[in-house]
Amino acid sequence: MDRDLDALTQFQWGLVKWLQLLEFMSEKQARRDIDDGRLIRILKGVYRMAGVCEVRRHLPMAAFLAIDEGAAGGCCAGWLRGMPSVPGRKTELVVPYAKTPHLPNVIIRRSTYLPPHHIEHLDALAVTTAARSICDMSARLSTATIARILRGAVRLDFTTYDKVGRARDDMRARGRRRMTVIDEVLEGRVPGGTPGDSEGEYKLLDWISKAGLPIPKQQVWVPTAGGRYCLDLAYPEEKIDLEWDSDLHEKTPDDVEYDAARDIELELAGWLVMRQSKLTRRHDFVRRLETALQRRARDL
Repeated sequence: MDRDLDALTQFQWGLVKWLQLLEFMSEKQARRDIDDGRLIRILKGVYRMAGVCEVRRHLPMAAFLAIDEGAAGGCCAGWLRGMPSVPGRKTELVVPYAKTPHLPNVIIRRSTYLPPHHIEHLDALAVTTAARSICDMSARLSTATIARILRGAVRLDFTTYDKVGRARDDMRARGRRRMTVIDEVLEGRVPGGTPGDSEGEYKLLDWISKAGLPIPKQQVWVPTAGGRYCLDLAYPEEKIDLEWDSDLHEKTPDDVEYDAARDIELELAGWLVMRQSKLTRRHDFVRRLETALQRRARDL
């Protein structure tokens, strides 16, 4: 195979367009490769190279190559990125409103607003940013589901609450009306533009302030051997992480596994993880935190 063609197909996950083929070979040779099974049709004008294992992500790439415009979006962009709690594995493309393409097994969403800063790339495939994808998903998914997706996306550093808020404001300014779900999820989390806050975290800050204890820092990024984690409330010098579990009944198995792995990685890195919930009593929290701060201060 021509090296340039090989490089192109690798960048496109083993797929190639008919017009691209003709840049490297004659039409006769291309048709012979199709007849001989060296090229396998995925969609009209898009082929998979023989020897490349068929995987689910091929259809979004094939659809994008066939249309040559727009971007994978919504839930499709979510699962392509590996964002947790995103339901389904359907192929979904967001295209400019003037376009009306039809492809088998592909959901087409027409949009009047798809600016360049709402698009990123996974190799050759254009995908909407994590923030834009979550905003688009909010038009079709429940508040609880969007809350889980957003929490996981922020934890894994796909996006931030602030970026989602800006994407929402962008879309609303261009006429998008159905933003109530994302409003509900962000309410109390980005007041004044500060990402990561929640009702429970405000409660902890209130308890800490009234007890006269040092105020923790917010949005602290901590590198560990197992990954990089964002701590909503933490004392970096003392290595104390304060967590609020306000929705234990809504946690998915993925959430539980993530939290367990995160806590272990932080503890191995020398951090004390203190988890609170709706059942935590104020005086118990203050007593434990005061003791932890005193002991950690002695160890510094």
